[in-house]
Amino acid sequence: METQSYPWLVMRRESDGQRCTFYSISKNRYYTKVIPSMQNKEICTCSYGWLVLRYLTSKDCHLLNPFSMDEIQLPRLENNYECCVLSSSPSDSDCYILFNTYDDDQEKIVMFYQPDGDDKFIKKEIDVGFEFDFLTAIMIEGKLYGFRLRHSLVCFSFKGIELEPKSVLMEEFAWPSNRNIYRFRNYLVEACGELLLVHKMLFGLDLAEVRGFLVFRFDFSENKWVKTNNLKGCTIFLSERRGMACSAAELGVKQNSIYFIQPSDTCLRVFDLEDDTFSLTLPCPTISCDAEFDWITILQETRTKYPTKI
Repeated sequence: METQSYPWLVMRRESDGQRCTFYSISKNRYYTKVIPSMQNKEICTCSYGWLVLRYLTSKDCHLLNPFSMDEIQLPRLENNYECCVLSSSPSDSDCYILFNTYDDDQEKIVMFYQPDGDDKFIKKEIDVGFEFDFLTAIMIEGKLYGFRLRHSLVCFSFKGIELEPKSVLMEEFAWPSNRNIYRFRNYLVEACGELLLVHKMLFGLDLAEVRGFLVFRFDFSENKWVKTNNLKGCTIFLSERRGMACSAAELGVKQNSIYFIQPSDTCLRVFDLEDDTFSLTLPCPTISCDAEFDWITILQETRTKYPTKI
């Protein structure tokens, strides 16, 4: 039986304790469940149907499958981090969990872990011949791609527990100039087999208002980014730290669009890439602006289509 990955919007409030609210965008319905395994934890990333969770107090980590409720304990991660990557399902012998973080001297490092390996994170200092400072990363076909602060793309290949880096694109990225844009947020997203860079443009007194989005496709034959507004039937879903893409037709949602929620907001906003317009909806009328929002993927059998445990 084939499985399909579906995005769900998870909403949590500290005052709700162990309760989580899940919003199905395709059915336009929300469901509330008590999930003790998600209490007092942040979602570091979500891939292949698994969540990487980190305790807010003890810094311990674990994997959780929100469909089957299976859990795998991980070692403690003491340092703060910028991004987290789960390379594959933990049932895969080549599964890796990586955190882009800092050492005690505030030098950028990667903390590296294999569920079947030693029960600790391994510190990896990456020597790429230039400042290593990517803020977002993604796994595609067994390779890790990181987007650096100065807008270059770096590709890493796995060799055992080692990462072999190489530069893919080193030229400065020519962002459009706009005096009303004060801050940017970038995401690497795989959509329909392509590597995309989603560029969120922010403005306002607290830099929380979204001016719009730019999307670029990476042309591997030319080693450059190409601006596009055609997602080839896909739709992008963004949280604060990461993004994902799914087939719009399978979900029954608007294609060539970006679904997102801003902090301290209760509305699900949609940006249409073709006509540069915004629309919005309310995913759950009982959720307040102090809730935490995140997109997660749940692997489901295509015949059942929706999880029975949510």
